[in-house]
Amino acid sequence: MSIRAKLLLFGVVAVIPVLLTGVLSFYISGKYQRQTILKGLEVIADVKEGELLANLEKLKIMSVDFASDGLIRDSLEEVVGKSSKRSSAASRLNEHLLEHKMPLHGDLTFIDVLTLDGRVVASSIPERIGLTGEKEVALPELMKTYIHLHAEEGTVGLAVSTPVTARGRSSEAIGILVNHYDFELINGVMTGESGLKLGALTQRRGLGETGETYLVDQSGTMITDSLFVEDAAFRQKVETYPVGRCLRENLESIGTWPDYRGVPVAGASMCITGGDFKWVLITEQDVAEAFAQVENMKKISIVLTLSFFIIAVLAARSMAKSIADPLKALHDGTEIIGGGDLDHRIGLDRDDELGLLSRAFDTMTQKLNDRTVELNKTLYREKELGELKTRFISMASHEFRTPLTSILSSSDIIKRYAARMTEEERAERIDKIQSEVTHMTEMLEDVLIIGKAEAGKLEFKPRAFDLKKLCRAFAEGALFSAGESHDVEFSWAGECDDVMGDEKLLKNILSNLLSNAVKYSPDGGKVLFDVSCDEETAVFLIKDEGIGIPEKDMKRLFTPFHRGKNTGDIPGTGLGLAITKNSVDLHGGTIEVDSEAGKGTAFLVTIPVGKKGG
Repeated sequence: MSIRAKLLLFGVVAVIPVLLTGVLSFYISGKYQRQTILKGLEVIADVKEGELLANLEKLKIMSVDFASDGLIRDSLEEVVGKSSKRSSAASRLNEHLLEHKMPLHGDLTFIDVLTLDGRVVASSIPERIGLTGEKEVALPELMKTYIHLHAEEGTVGLAVSTPVTARGRSSEAIGILVNHYDFELINGVMTGESGLKLGALTQRRGLGETGETYLVDQSGTMITDSLFVEDAAFRQKVETYPVGRCLRENLESIGTWPDYRGVPVAGASMCITGGDFKWVLITEQDVAEAFAQVENMKKISIVLTLSFFIIAVLAARSMAKSIADPLKALHDGTEIIGGGDLDHRIGLDRDDELGLLSRAFDTMTQKLNDRTVELNKTLYREKELGELKTRFISMASHEFRTPLTSILSSSDIIKRYAARMTEEERAERIDKIQSEVTHMTEMLEDVLIIGKAEAGKLEFKPRAFDLKKLCRAFAEGALFSAGESHDVEFSWAGECDDVMGDEKLLKNILSNLLSNAVKYSPDGGKVLFDVSCDEETAVFLIKDEGIGIPEKDMKRLFTPFHRGKNTGDIPGTGLGLAITKNSVDLHGGTIEVDSEAGKGTAFLVTIPVGKKGG
């Protein structure tokens, strides 16, 4: 049997105790959790029952307190005794009920005072006087403190009746006081609203999102609000297991059953009897939510068991792979590197001998790769230098040939025909020679400048000078050199005539850009030279309507000796823009270009300047 097979068998055997432990643990914990959840629902039902009975007891006490009120007792005696002051006594009693008793409880809807034959003789609602009250309850039951449901004009309320006895004769009833309460008082106990009214920050009607507590009367009708059914009170029929068990057998329930929606729920019930009513208090929560933790534990147990099994198998496989795979990686790595891929790394992250071998091998490969990169850089620089020399030789042979030919021609003419030439003709030939010599000198000066710039020896020497005067001179020079074929427009904006900067470098910038604007506009047109400045910067805009710059040449625009593909026979060295860029950089400025072939070019140069003497 191979090592892999042995380790796999070991992992399977090792996981069996874990499987057994997981199953047993789930069974015990699941059973305990179910009991705990059901007990919690029973506690909620018990608490709600206690809260409900406490509220009902308070209503009884309040009713007894009202019935023992001396003014109510005395006034009622006058009313039922047919005293001559009967009418004023009834009015006084109505006023007393309305002003002094009704404000004592926020859920009081009205108070009636009845004679023993059930006729209303006083009420907080005067319109009720003369009505026959409490028709649904036998009068003998009203002779004790009694709670019952009261239905009138389509609404249902809670009525608490107490006998009013004669002064000094507590066993002799002279009438009945009935306090009528909004049934929302009972509904609030079930929904938790009553707790909020008393100042509680939070109140829940049950557990979780689906838990609720509600009341069902002896007819099997829900008499409080439902969490799930709108307007369920006194409409929704509830024919569930705990309701039937309580109403028929007077037994309370705890467990699971389908609720009035047909949804499986966990819950507990309480049987409440008082007055003419028998209520069933039920606290329920959907099984899916109530036992969600149990189901989650079941899933977790299954996942953990499977995970342990998979881990055991993977561990066995991993142990075998940890020996064979590194050796294979070393073998494959040597073949890849031998094939020329010096960026490849074996990269075994191990602390054993194989890891040490891998790191040593990678270090050797890295050093070899670094050396190769250095050699390639050296070769590239030599190749670039060779190309630069080639471009310089090509430029020199082309650009110097024309002026040299002109000088040779003019000097030869002077030599041969000097005697026959007039003074003006000789002066013209000499001027031609001097002009070509000046042109060659300027080209050599450009070569020297770019050489200094490439070597990092081009210096920035700021001093104070008149910027406006310098710019105006260049504008006039451009206008003179352009002749009648070009329209050179110069504009100035700002109050910064005297500035600090390198005047020589700025001359390089303006000279190259203005001369290019004229030179590369062979068909003439407008050349715009705008200058604007403030205390910190000067901005130069030089725009022409010439041949423009092709998109492919934009990337190498500032490369020495590079010229656009569309320059044709227009003379030039390819050094002007390279010198301009270096001069701008030495000022700490920026240069931007916007151009399109055949539509002209615009250069925007921004350089920092300082006030003279600043």
